[in-house]
Amino acid sequence: MNRHDQLNLMKLLGALALWLVAVIYIYQGIYLPKLAAYQQLQQEHTQVIQQVEDFNKLHPNMEAYSRILQAKQRIAADKLPEDMEVAKVVEDLNNKALLSKVKILEIQPQELKTAEKWQKLPIQLKVQGDFWGILAFLRKINTTGRLITVNSGKIGKENGIILCNLSLDIYGDKAKKQE
Repeated sequence: MNRHDQLNLMKLLGALALWLVAVIYIYQGIYLPKLAAYQQLQQEHTQVIQQVEDFNKLHPNMEAYSRILQAKQRIAADKLPEDMEVAKVVEDLNNKALLSKVKILEIQPQELKTAEKWQKLPIQLKVQGDFWGILAFLRKINTTGRLITVNSGKIGKENGIILCNLSLDIYGDKAKKQE
């Protein structure tokens, strides 16, 4: 083998080595990550398909399910009115107190707090009445009108009179005003 053949052989071996490095780079640097991403997408796709099938098994009649959702949406809209005027909220609480035969001694609305879609009006309330009247007032708060949560409550007796201190949060829908 002469020098020229050896040089050509070296060039060929160098080209093969370069080709081998390129193949390894393409396989490990491009193909394997793409394959892993594809397998991840395929797994997510399978999970989504399974979730849809489970949903369809749970709700075979989509029309009936749609009616149920619409009814729940109407209930939520009734429970979350957009009107958060303090005067109207106080009037609503006073009406519930009158119907329950209790007397509101103190009502201290706090600063209206707003989130992205909701409004919350914290109120401190002091109510006087008999035990059953206070219980009826709490039931009316729970079952009628807007969404109201009782954060804390304390019932005690002062000079023979039953008093109840309440910390309430009254909610409204901020999104409705922006529509």
